Amino acid sequence: MAAAGPSVFLLMVNGQVESAQFPEYDDLYCKYCFVYGQDWAPTAQMVKETALPPAAQRGEGHGSPELGHWPSLSSSQGLEEGISQITSKSQDARRALVWNFPIDVTFKSTNPYGWPQIVLSVYGPDVFGNDVVRGYGAVHVPFSPGRHKKTIPMFVPESVSKLQKFTSDPRPLPGLRHSPLQRGDQGHEEAGL
Repeated sequence: MAAAGPSVFLLMVNGQVESAQFPEYDDLYCKYCFVYGQDWAPTAQMVKETALPPAAQRGEGHGSPELGHWPSLSSSQGLEEGISQITSKSQDARRALVWNFPIDVTFKSTNPYGWPQIVLSVYGPDVFGNDVVRGYGAVHVPFSPGRHKKTIPMFVPESVSKLQKFTSDPRPLPGLRHSPLQRGDQGHEEAGL
């Protein structure tokens, strides 16, 4: 009798980072990454694709409807991290920064400890044109299946003095991978997920 290996469960995350409210800033972009426990791992999933049969690829069949498209399977692993386009504030009363940035990833685990969180970082130009941090936020991936809409409070780095605010570089230190969870003061900005 063969020993059974540990059973796993899958968590599929499909959605988008819709928009954000940063009243003081414009021309911002968003980065996301997932943080999760040691028992969790992104996994490859099977995705149905369409492919032409060999006869159609060679130009044979003269448009015969019997040839059609044939499904094939390929391995696809969603993205654990990503970066959006730069967006400007909308012209309506909300003045929202709209990204509609898609997210699609699948995780596997043997237990729920270390449930994944999505970490958002928002960047924009300073007065010198350098990209600087405008806010950080994190939220757990929802525990129940279905459609969910989350509003993420953003932690905003603040300088101590006006001179430091003008001359400092508030970007995270190199090697501080998940700094949003470790620094900053909570502000009134928010991002929609």
